Amino acid sequence: MPKSSYTILKNSSINHLGRLKFHNQNEVDTPICWFGLSNIESQEFQLDVFGKSRIEAFLSNAYDLYYQDIKKNRESLIKELVARGLCHKMDSGGFQLMKAKMSNKKLKFPLTPKLVLEKQLEIDCDIGVQLDFPFGPYLNKTQKKKRLNITLEYLERLLKLLDVYGIDFSFLPVIHTVSNDLHLLNYGLNKIENILGEVPKIIGIGSLVPLVLRGFKKDGINNFIYTLITLRKKLPESFIHAFGIGGTMAYLAVLAGVDSYDSNGWIQKSAYGVIQLPGISDRFLKKESHNRPYLIQNRKQRNCHKIVNEIDMFMDCECAACKIYKKQKWNNKDWLKKQNAFCGRDKQSKLLRAIHNVSLYQNEVLEMRKAINDNRLNSFVKNRLRTSIYYKYIEFIEKLDSLELEELNNLNELMG
Repeated sequence: MPKSSYTILKNSSINHLGRLKFHNQNEVDTPICWFGLSNIESQEFQLDVFGKSRIEAFLSNAYDLYYQDIKKNRESLIKELVARGLCHKMDSGGFQLMKAKMSNKKLKFPLTPKLVLEKQLEIDCDIGVQLDFPFGPYLNKTQKKKRLNITLEYLERLLKLLDVYGIDFSFLPVIHTVSNDLHLLNYGLNKIENILGEVPKIIGIGSLVPLVLRGFKKDGINNFIYTLITLRKKLPESFIHAFGIGGTMAYLAVLAGVDSYDSNGWIQKSAYGVIQLPGISDRFLKKESHNRPYLIQNRKQRNCHKIVNEIDMFMDCECAACKIYKKQKWNNKDWLKKQNAFCGRDKQSKLLRAIHNVSLYQNEVLEMRKAINDNRLNSFVKNRLRTSIYYKYIEFIEKLDSLELEELNNLNELMG
C-alpha cells in the first residue's frame, strides 16, 4: 500500500486544504502544483527560474531519465533541486511510452513496472507514480477498459515488488476514465480497492487532457468537471492528483475537488514568447504575425461586460522578474522598457518570461490555499475567471457540488 498519509487541515465544501506526508517524512501542503523539468533548457536556467519563483515541488519522468537523459543533465538537476528542499514526484512516463508505441518508435529496452520503481528508488523521489497505460484519442469503451486493466495489472506488480524488496515507498495509484456513464470510473475504483485492500487514500486520475482541449470533444469540459466531482464525492477524504491539468484549467480543477496538478506548460509558453496573467490565458507582449492575443489596455471581453486593462496587470506584478519595473505610477515609456526586456528569443528575455510565469502559477496555488482556509474559494475562482471563457462552467460545478453522490448518475440529464 502507498506509504504516505494525507491529513485534511480544512474542509471547504468539496475542497481540501491538506498536508501530504511521504515515507521519508517529507511533506507538502495542498493544493499543490508540481513543475515539470525541461529537456531543452539548461540546468542553470531552470535552477534560476525555480529559485526565483520559490516553487515548492517539481516532477521528473522515468521515461525521460531512461531514454532521453543521455548526459544525465536532468538527473543532476534533480539532485540539486532536492538538495534545496523541494518535494519531488517522479512520473512513470506512461504517456510518453504510449506515444512511442503509437509512432512505432523503437526503444532500446522495454519500460516495465520494475524499471520504473528502480529508477524512482535510485533517484530517491518523495513519491512515485505507478506505470500506467493512458487512453489514446478515439478509443471505444472496450479498448479503454483493456488499457485500464493493464494499468491495474501494473499496480499489482508494483505491490508485489515492494513486498519482495521489503521497503516503504510512497506511490500514486492511477485510474483513467473519460466515460460519461462512469462505468470505467466505478470499475477502476473497485479494482484498486481490491488490490490495495482498502479505499485509496491517494490517487491520480489521467486521460483528462482530451476533455479540456477546445473543439476536441463536445461537452468535454462538462465531462471533465463531472468526472472530478464524482471522484471527489466517492473519495471525500482522499488526496486526488489530476494529470496534465495546469494553467487556467487548474482553477476549475481545484474548485471541482482536485488537490494536486502538474505544470509542464511553463517551458513552452516561455520559449514561445507567452506570458500569463491571473485568470487570463496566453498573451504575447506585442502584436505578432500569427495575430494571437497580445497585451492591450481596455480589452472588452465577449463573454462579459468587464473591461480588462492587461498592461496594468502586467505592470503591477511584483515577481522577481518584474519588481525592478514596478512603479506606483508608470507611463508609456516605462511600459515600453519592460515590454522590450521581456520580448525576444534571447536567453535573458526567455528567462524573465519563465520566472514571471512560474511565479504566477506558484502564487496562485498559495492564494487558493488561503481561499479554501477562508471558505471563499468559489468567489476567488469567480474573480479570477470573470473575463474568461471558462467562467460559465463555475455554475455547473456549483450545481454538481450541491448534489448527493447518488444523484450524479447521468451527465446528459444534469446538463439539461
